[in-house]
Amino acid sequence: MVQAFRAYEASVISTARRKNQLRFLRDCLEEQVLPSSISHIHRHSDEGSPFPEYARSLLLDRISAGKRDVEHTFYLSRLHFDFLGDRLPRQVCRHMADVAHDSARVLSNTHTCSLTRKLSTLTSCSPWSRFSLTDAITNLSFLTLTPHQLQLLGFGLSFALRPLPLTSIDIISSFDRFISGHRNSLPDVSLLRGAFIPALESLLRPKPSIPRRYQEALQSLRREDVTILPSDKGNSVVVLDQASYLQKAQDLLDDVATYAPLTSNPRERIAATFHRRLKQLASGCPEANLYQRFRVINPRLPHFYGLPKTHKPDVPLRPIISSRGSVAHPLASWLAQSLTPLLGTFSPAHLRHSQDFIARVRGVTSSTMMSLDVESLFTNVPLDDVLAFLQRNLLPEDPRLPLPTAVFLQLIRLCVDSNSFSFERRFYSQTFGVAMGSPLSPVLANLFMEYFEAELLPSISLRPAIWLRYVDDVFALWPHDPALFPDFLDKLNSLSPSIRFKVEWEVGDQLPFLDTLIHRSGDSFSFSVYRKPMHSGTYIHFFSYHPLHVKRGVATSLFLRALRICDPQHLDEEIDFLRRSFGKLGYPRFVLDAALSNARRTFYQDPPPRETSHLPVISLPYTEEIHSLRRSLHPLNCRLTFRQVNTLRRNLVHTRPPSSAKIGTYAIPCSSCEKQYFGETGACLNKRVSQHKYAVSRGHTNNALFCHQWDTGHRIDWSAAHILFPSADVHARRLVESSLINRLPNFNLNRVFSSADGLLSSHILRLLPYPGHPSHRPPDPMT
Repeated sequence: MVQAFRAYEASVISTARRKNQLRFLRDCLEEQVLPSSISHIHRHSDEGSPFPEYARSLLLDRISAGKRDVEHTFYLSRLHFDFLGDRLPRQVCRHMADVAHDSARVLSNTHTCSLTRKLSTLTSCSPWSRFSLTDAITNLSFLTLTPHQLQLLGFGLSFALRPLPLTSIDIISSFDRFISGHRNSLPDVSLLRGAFIPALESLLRPKPSIPRRYQEALQSLRREDVTILPSDKGNSVVVLDQASYLQKAQDLLDDVATYAPLTSNPRERIAATFHRRLKQLASGCPEANLYQRFRVINPRLPHFYGLPKTHKPDVPLRPIISSRGSVAHPLASWLAQSLTPLLGTFSPAHLRHSQDFIARVRGVTSSTMMSLDVESLFTNVPLDDVLAFLQRNLLPEDPRLPLPTAVFLQLIRLCVDSNSFSFERRFYSQTFGVAMGSPLSPVLANLFMEYFEAELLPSISLRPAIWLRYVDDVFALWPHDPALFPDFLDKLNSLSPSIRFKVEWEVGDQLPFLDTLIHRSGDSFSFSVYRKPMHSGTYIHFFSYHPLHVKRGVATSLFLRALRICDPQHLDEEIDFLRRSFGKLGYPRFVLDAALSNARRTFYQDPPPRETSHLPVISLPYTEEIHSLRRSLHPLNCRLTFRQVNTLRRNLVHTRPPSSAKIGTYAIPCSSCEKQYFGETGACLNKRVSQHKYAVSRGHTNNALFCHQWDTGHRIDWSAAHILFPSADVHARRLVESSLINRLPNFNLNRVFSSADGLLSSHILRLLPYPGHPSHRPPDPMT
């Protein structure tokens, strides 16, 4: 019996040990590391991926084998226990079982601790841990960041994760919108819709793109008392106390020369004023169709936020007013696009980019170099001066503008005057300058500087020999006595009361300007790439869920910049620096070699004639499965682009105020039957429900809720109205509405909106909470 007990005890211990090993393998799978017993099969430097698919397959095979081992040892333990049970009293067998399990528990705890240490070692040595720029994080908060939080943030805020299942609706909506807009020019696309189904189904299967430890770190960083932001310069990550961030922002808003507080939310008033004025101006240019093109339904109020200036003492904020989604944003974007070709036509000092700067300086006889910077240009642009300057220099019917000059300038003022915004449930207006964050502001700032250079600067007789400017940064050569410069700077700062210049002189025959470092040697210049001291080295990480061609393109563009800027004596140093920088981000050598070859080919070959593509563009959220379908989309004769919808920035950077308005696709159930009304709204749900109630009370026969109540005698359960699919995208809302109407019991009068077929509708319904009464089971949407 002793030998039989020892065999039983050994089988129990073996089962516990194999369970620990199985749990360890599952942990390795979730943490995306390979145990040392099979890690020799995978080498990061050969593949580039920190955890490629074949590594996952290896672990899954080991896990399957581990399950079989556990089942086998458990089966043996049952055989041994049954053998003892047939020969010994039940109480003795129970005591033996307790002794065996106690022994197994002690040994299992020791084994678990050993495996935990082993897992910790594997994760700390994994590519995920080694290729994280933790020194690119500035933590100014009370929070002590854990190693895993630091590593996650060290991937950069542009780091993309695998999209969530609900992204399927975005994909279907984007594709359906494209088809609807180009229906007359496209072939039959029903087969293409079917090709999307496997790719969409893959999103329903959980397949995290980052290890479990980083998923937990991501969740723990979503705190209301901490603010995470990109830095103003350098592309680093800044972690601030929420209270400190709010105080820094309030310090900016307390500037009475620039901002004024408002007593109430001005959104509806501004929208009404904007649309009324737009309609008046559009009436004078009916052929431009301005009102229909730029009218915005349910616009957002612009919101204020700040970006930390980590390179300055006390880390102040740069004020940004985000106008995306506002009533003026579409018009401002169009005006900016129309004005941009005029830049440089009023002042020869305007620079287009670094290559333009180098080409214009290279042959100039050198003298003392300096750079001038306009302090806070955007908030100090006098709009009246800019508009008056344009009025003087443009013809009444200028062929360079799409509208008569007078109307065009009034539209500019209309956009700039729509300058109210919110911050922390308080409301303000900008009383002077233009808002950084509007698409029109950079163009207006440039035009003001051209006015300054064309009409004000010539009044100073003693000026620099060279004056070249990119927005608010000026490069100048001073050939005169240095003692005369203070007088010049005083006169320069007196030309316009709203702006002031700061000066930086060359040091050691070198001066940084834009992204170039100018080296003076005798009477000539040479150039190399310049990076500010706060440069973090953060680009798109190689482990990010981006297409490979995007990552390769980032490296190619920086190698190409080096070729275009650097003189031969500086080029090798810059190439080596870029290789080291991308190496820290996990880029394998073969990707960098290919990127450098592409850059050299582009640089040394004559550029092909630039052709404007007139192909329609379809933009889809990126997934590996959708990317693999790009060949299937060739019959559409379109240009396919991808966008990221699930980045660390989207998860952690929350500068937009939470919306209190409930908008999206909604359901209003009947209190007496299982049928419901499905609709969509871009206004607040409460407002839409009130409109339905009014229609029912007035007996509007074109209202489905009234018709159902009248025909059946049922009562509408108004209190149960709820949003099923929150979305600001009208096409996505209508797509979901159509799927609900066509697949679930309802009393809607209108049946069809979208061209999505039954398979896509069924897929959409699987992503939504069942829109019905708790007592009802949802019908199978496939039947």
